[in-house]
Amino acid sequence: MARGKRILKRIIYGSAILLLGLMAALACYRLFRPQHFAATYHHLLATYLVDHESDYASAKSHWLAALAARPDHAVAHNNLAKILQENFGDFEAARRHYLLALNSDSSLVSPRNNLAMLLESRFQDYDGAQKYYREALALDPNHVLINRNYAVFLAYTKHDTTNAEPYFLKALALQSDNANSQLYYARFLEDFLHKYDQARSHYVKALEINRYHADVHLDFAYLLLDHFQDSTLAREHYLKACKLKPPARNAQTDVLFGIRTAVK
Repeated sequence: MARGKRILKRIIYGSAILLLGLMAALACYRLFRPQHFAATYHHLLATYLVDHESDYASAKSHWLAALAARPDHAVAHNNLAKILQENFGDFEAARRHYLLALNSDSSLVSPRNNLAMLLESRFQDYDGAQKYYREALALDPNHVLINRNYAVFLAYTKHDTTNAEPYFLKALALQSDNANSQLYYARFLEDFLHKYDQARSHYVKALEINRYHADVHLDFAYLLLDHFQDSTLAREHYLKACKLKPPARNAQTDVLFGIRTAVK
């Protein structure tokens, strides 16, 4: 019993010393590297504001403050670029911050993927986009999202269906229960290879994974209508898509799917 008490005291004493040491280290860190502490504070607060409050304006201010304190904060550059692109439409500034992120830390994958998508969609710089997709995959060849994004780029932008398909298949092999990967491969099979039975199978798999995915319901509805002449089932999926994503519905598509009632 006495020996047990001595061991317990040592553990408590050791934990207290460790805690005091951490507190002292934090105090020294704040004293001698205040810019790093400030950058971390603003970065974490900005991340919280985006993830939990959807307050992009305040998050932007805090990421700018983080970068003012520490200009080489690569993750802050990347995250700021992402909201500049998606929430403020400032594509030139977004491109600049993605590049600054890579200049600060050349090992990062996410800025490469984000920059590739931006160059493709907003600057029509397809050679630049391909360069960054390839660099991202060289760093992380098993990244599901980047494999899928590169597959879509090759198929729909470069019209290179032969090289696109292996990337679609790899994304599915890496994560077969990803509804978006099933959806994009189904679209590819339908749009380019005209393999409608296989496309149907992948739409069904996508809905088994996520039956609330409006885009899957809508695309599946068009496949059923255009290539299987199954207007009843097509209408069912169309209405589900409209319920989940009301902007999908309009008078023209109502008529297409045999719905005569007025759109409310």
